[in-house]
Formats: sequence, C-alpha cells, structure tokens
Amino acid sequence: MQRILLAIRQRLNQSILVIGLMVLISLGLFIFVSVPVYATTLEELKLTPATERLTPEEKIERAYDLNEGAGIIEERKQEAIKAESGIKEKGEDENLESYKAEPAPLLIEKAQKLVERVKGK
Repeated sequence: MQRILLAIRQRLNQSILVIGLMVLISLGLFIFVSVPVYATTLEELKLTPATERLTPEEKIERAYDLNEGAGIIEERKQEAIKAESGIKEKGEDENLESYKAEPAPLLIEKAQKLVERVKGK
C-alpha cells in the first residue's frame, strides 16, 4: 500500500515539475521575443511632412512594384476608403438637407401633445 502511494506521489511530483517548467519556458519566450510594432501614433504622423506622404496612386504603384497581389490589395483598400468617405459625405448632406427642410417642433409642444394624448382629450 505504501509503495502504491509512494509511486503516485512521485508521478504527481514529476508531472507538476514538468508543467511548471513548461510554463516558465513559455513565459520566458514571451518576455525575450519581441514583435515589431507597425502602428504609428499621431505624433509620428505629424513628424512626416505632407510633401513626403504618398498619394493613393503612389501607394498602389509601390505595391505593384513589390508584388502583383499586394497591388491588387492596395487598389481594393483605396477603393474602400474612397467609397467610405463618399458615403459619409453623402449621408451628411442628406441629413443636413432634411434638417433644413423640416423644422423640428419645440420640446414643449411635443410634451403638450403627449399630455393631451395621455389624458384622453
């Protein structure tokens, strides 16, 4: 009986030791291996003069110089950016026109109508 308990205890100690070492090794890899960061901050963007920034066409040409697939992806990206900005501008214009066309009733008038409706008059 004691042999069985001793064997179980040894296996348990070994498995805990192995798991602990695996955790330490994996944490060590996360600490020592760093991934480069490609994100830029607003301050970094301000450091780049406007004359050195690439236009969408230049970005597409540069992507095609690297790889045809990269060029296609860049084209789609620029088309999506143009479409998104067009939708925003169009939506803002429509909202502004509808706002000018229909003056909003005053809050007091709305409240009075609501009170009358609730009272049942």
